[in-house]
Amino acid sequence: MSARDLVERCWDGVTLRQDCAGPPAAAVLEDLVQAYGEPHRHYHTLDHIGALLDRRGRGAADPDVLRLAILFHDVPDVPEATNQLGRSAFKGLLRRATVNSGSDRP
Repeated sequence: MSARDLVERCWDGVTLRQDCAGPPAAAVLEDLVQAYGEPHRHYHTLDHIGALLDRRGRGAADPDVLRLAILFHDVPDVPEATNQLGRSAFKGLLRRATVNSGSDRP
């Protein structure tokens, strides 16, 4: 299974279980795939995320939290940006991810 397939399968499962599947969730998945495909990335790529998802520890107290942490942990990888800019980009992606999830916070 390709890294993209692993990421999509994971994302689809999480969004279905958390009752937030649909077009907004699909758009966030595409944002994630695009972010991990940026040309400046050499290690923090979609292959890295796929490998982590494939090897993640079983028996986590909340497997979806672990999956989301893996999916989002390397999104703010902007070499020329300050930490604040990177955090802002990450918060924007999280806000988009939660816009239709019933959460009022990113």
